[in-house]
Order: sequence, then C-alpha cells, then structure tokens
Amino acid sequence: MTSASTLTEMLAVVSERKPDLLVLDLALPDGEGLEGLRRVQALVPGVPVVVLASTAEKELAQRALKTGASDYLLKEHIDHHNLLRALQCVLWRGQEAVLAPSGGPMDELTGLYHRDAFLRMAARHFEQARKLDGILALLRVDVDGLDEINRVHGRAEGDRVLIDAVELLRNCFRRTDLLGRTGENEFAVLAIDAAGPSGPILRQRLERRLVVLNEPASRPYRISLSIGVHLCNPARGGSLQDLLLAAEADLRTINAAQVPRRPFLADSSRENSASKGESP
Repeated sequence: MTSASTLTEMLAVVSERKPDLLVLDLALPDGEGLEGLRRVQALVPGVPVVVLASTAEKELAQRALKTGASDYLLKEHIDHHNLLRALQCVLWRGQEAVLAPSGGPMDELTGLYHRDAFLRMAARHFEQARKLDGILALLRVDVDGLDEINRVHGRAEGDRVLIDAVELLRNCFRRTDLLGRTGENEFAVLAIDAAGPSGPILRQRLERRLVVLNEPASRPYRISLSIGVHLCNPARGGSLQDLLLAAEADLRTINAAQVPRRPFLADSSRENSASKGESP
C-alpha cells in the first residue's frame, strides 16, 4: 500500500506501477471534485477507484459513480470494517470479471450476477463472515405471475417487469450487498453485516417500495413479489448451501400461508369471459 497527500503525488506513484485499486479523496487540494477522478482514469484506465467524500459531498460521490468510480465511502461513516468490506467487494468483482467463462459473469438483461457467479461471490462472503464472526442475510425473491404477463402482454413487457424488480432491489440494498439473478423469475440477495432484526426489516422495506412502484396506473397489472429470508452466523457452523435452503424454505412457508398471488391483468378478464362464451 502506498499513500499520497496530493493528486500530483498520487499520479506520479501510479505512473510508476499500475495499482490493483485506488482510494481517492474527492477533496484533494490540487484535484478537487471529479477532476481528480478523470485524471486518474485517463492515466490508468480500467483500475477500480473507490472515492472518499464527506456527507455534504454525497451527491458529488454519486455523480462519481456515473463517471466510472467503482464505489464511494462517506468519511464520517468509515471504520476499518466497512473499509475492508468495500475494498474486498471491489477487488472480488474485478477478479470475477477476469476469471469468468466466456459470456461474462453478468446477466445480460438485468446487469446482475448470473447464478454461478452469484454463488461463487457468495461463497467468498460466507467465508469472510466466518472469519469475522459476521451475520449474513439471504433473501430469495420471486417475481409472481411472470409467465402470465409474458403470455398476455408479450415477453418485452415481461422483461420490463424484471428490470423494474431489479431496480427496486438495487434501491433497497447497499452497493456492497450481493445481488444475482438465479432463475427466469428468481433473484437472490446476500446482505452483508446484517443485524438480528434485519430479516423482517428487509422484507418490509421491499414490500413498502413495491407498493410505491405499483401506485402509478401505467400498466394493466401489479408487480407481485414472493420473498423468503434467512439469517445466519457462519462462525457458528453451517454452510452456504444450508443458508440457501433455509431461505428457500422460508419462501415456501410464506407462499403456503398466503392466497396464491398473481398479477392483476386487465386482459385476463376478457380471456376468461370469451372462454365461457360471455361478452367482455
């Protein structure tokens, strides 16, 4: 590890040897704001950059993500634990992209890790949590009624539902949490450093945001999600497979206790009436 107190000094060090990762303060005196990020990217394109910003600069840090930064950390909230986690996640994502088989580790439609890549990354987080005595929360999320939406409205509309569901998931979880598409209508989220009551809280957060997503009357159906969640402490035993099975079991339990959920489809009533010989 090498440190530098100015952007000029950092650029001199970086030009001598290509680093694996850079942590860049957005308030350096000679490279304030996004100027420093752009100069670093021009010198070592492709090297992941984690930016540091104050809480007052949060909007600037978010703009840095759109400019190409891999992640950002707010100075007021940094401790050794979340710094380590953020840097490891950035490095692991880079390694996963390099080591992935042809086709890449990401699902083309949603931009999430596909199942195999998600499981590989989840295994790393599981072992790290075992060493640090951390708690993980795994959520299994199914999009209900996708086949019916595809049948009535077409696959393009079904794809739109999946993309909207992914955006909802991204807004509900931290950038360091792990998201993956594990099936046609199935997603998984591994929440890092979860707390005891995190399971119900995460489920409720998703359900609240789902209500907001369904409020505009811009489509003839409602998006419906089935959510299973389970927490574990890897240091106390068990495996990633145990965690996956437990979250799947919770999903089945939730579904069994509820009336089968399906999206409201305006066209479905016409189909049912027509099949019975009734006028719509």
